[in-house]
Amino acid sequence: SVKDALHLLHNKLKHITLKTELNPIPAITADKSELMQIWTNIVQNAYDALTIEKTENPYISVTTGIFHAEGVSLLPQEYVTVSISNNGPRIPQEHIEKIYQPSFTTKKQGLDFGLGLGLSIVRRLVDSYNGTIGLTSTDELTTFTINLPTTKIHGND
Repeated sequence: SVKDALHLLHNKLKHITLKTELNPIPAITADKSELMQIWTNIVQNAYDALTIEKTENPYISVTTGIFHAEGVSLLPQEYVTVSISNNGPRIPQEHIEKIYQPSFTTKKQGLDFGLGLGLSIVRRLVDSYNGTIGLTSTDELTTFTINLPTTKIHGND
């Protein structure tokens, strides 16, 4: 689904360096179109931020991997993790608290506008799979990290 989302945005991303590290990941139980919606919304937002702010040497980086977390149970839980980073402008701290709310947008300049639905949809979809979404933003890098549980059954392996 990550490759498909990037392929869908290929023409738009022509003028941005796209770095990928798509490591092998285990299966998850999810709707492929919903997963593509997650990746597409985040990459589209990164593209918009880079373009609106005219970031020099813009890039988006997408990495996949496996994350092990200690859950409520005594057994560790395995997650597929997807990190999407860009070197665009920092997301102000006061926006981080609101960024997943429906109708919150920072795109209000001229022809650049947003409905503020993209990240609220992402949050709803991630939550529906019992996953997590994290965000870090500095002057150098903004990264969204999504963790979705694998379908691996834990216990007597």
